[in-house]
Amino acid sequence: MMAFSRSLILTAFMIACIPALAGQESSFDKLTAEGDVAFMLGRFSDAERDYLHAIEASNHSSERPSRQAVVLNSLANIYNMEGHYADAEALCLKAVVLVEATSGKTDPAMADILHTLGNTSLHIGMYSKAQRLIQQAITIRKENNDNNEAELLADYTLLGVALCSQNRCKQARRIVQQALSLCPSTSLDCPGAAKATLGAIALRQGRYVEAEEWYLQALGLLEKAFGPSNPALVPILSDLSSLYASRKRFSEAEAYGRRSLEIAAKELSDSLAAANAALAVGQGLAGKGAFEAAEPYFKQFLSIHERARGKESMGYALGLRQYAHFLKDAKRSSEATEIEGRANELLNKIHQTVDVSELPRKK
Repeated sequence: MMAFSRSLILTAFMIACIPALAGQESSFDKLTAEGDVAFMLGRFSDAERDYLHAIEASNHSSERPSRQAVVLNSLANIYNMEGHYADAEALCLKAVVLVEATSGKTDPAMADILHTLGNTSLHIGMYSKAQRLIQQAITIRKENNDNNEAELLADYTLLGVALCSQNRCKQARRIVQQALSLCPSTSLDCPGAAKATLGAIALRQGRYVEAEEWYLQALGLLEKAFGPSNPALVPILSDLSSLYASRKRFSEAEAYGRRSLEIAAKELSDSLAAANAALAVGQGLAGKGAFEAAEPYFKQFLSIHERARGKESMGYALGLRQYAHFLKDAKRSSEATEIEGRANELLNKIHQTVDVSELPRKK
């Protein structure tokens, strides 16, 4: 059974965070709106610049702290997608403090921030914490009679990821399928994200044909919604390339992986989706016997994990194992043995570490 892919979280989360644009006149509002447009178009470096300038402008005006919190959350969205999870978490926690101090814990903005924090927790492997945060977000939206179907669908989709990551895939599948009914009939991006999640759930359960069907449906919808080169496509292309590599369909793995990397190079070169795409390209090339061409992609996978999560992370350790397997196939046995030893040592160390936040709490 394959590990549940965290890369697709990017698609669901990005779509959920595409803002509703409004014509506003203040410097803060103008900069925020420009950042929103850049975000929607996948120009994350431009969006980051605009959001930072908006925060600076708010420090010299009478903007409410709760509005600053919304922009901080938008910045956190970008950092999550770029793989900068510690920065994303820090911004979210600051946003939480601002909202609690002004409008309270049931403000709808709090639901968005909790959703972002849940996404961060998923990326770093804290699945039960992510589940709690997302469920809190859903509760707040329901208490406020929030009828934004896209936001609720994104919550339920992310909840499905959290549940399936805890081996509760049947429950996750049921929740995401039910949530699909929230999509407006004219929407393309809304069902696209949910179908990508259903593809990942099917992949986790070993239903490869079904997974491929869900992914291809999601890809078609999102291409129609955003065009062929929007960053929202990166995780789905990445997951498809990984699926094809696992099924030894090496030419397709290479093609989808290269397309994912080409799009990711502009704004998401350090994302886990880009890492998985690089691994799939490497596996595709190695499967065809092109070992010299394949090796840089395995190293790219490791390099992204090192920058995003460090050399002590589970992702880096598993990447070392993949690299060792490649070296064995390339008949480089002594190197493979050394790399595999490093991977096993690191995995043993990780398994001996207990994350207190993941332990059950007394009610």
